[in-house]
Amino acid sequence: NIFSFLMIWSVINGIGLMIAGLKASPIIIASGIFLWFLTLPIVFGINQVIWQSSVDNKLQGRVLSLVGTLTGLTAALGTISASPLADVILEPMLSSDGRLASSIGLIFGTGDGRGIGLLISLEGCFILLVSIVLYSYIRSCRIEDSLQVVDDSLVSSDKLR
Repeated sequence: NIFSFLMIWSVINGIGLMIAGLKASPIIIASGIFLWFLTLPIVFGINQVIWQSSVDNKLQGRVLSLVGTLTGLTAALGTISASPLADVILEPMLSSDGRLASSIGLIFGTGDGRGIGLLISLEGCFILLVSIVLYSYIRSCRIEDSLQVVDDSLVSSDKLR
């Protein structure tokens, strides 16, 4: 079903970010970002289909504007907090003599740019975790059964002509 499809592409999206942050190698970074950008239109498109097919037509304007506002606010907060978090907290921890140099630094490396690399990978892990948890929740509550993503009566009617 469409939720399984969304979960698969969301997981690939998170894996792309995890790859992008691993090493300070242009090939690894480009590969991860390519995978991330490849999945974005698919994830956003499926998300839009679910919202538009699940919300009553009379309420779609209000609901979709609220979803857009909340999405924009979280993106803005993420953008505002990323630089201080990476530069002030994570970068010093991943310096050659930092707190994380002998643990996470062995995986991500140490030195310049490793704070943002760790942050990008953590974001990928977060996307992966949220995708799996939401998918499990939706499956356990059987929410996908109550949503009619493609209404068969609409497809067979004259409304599409």
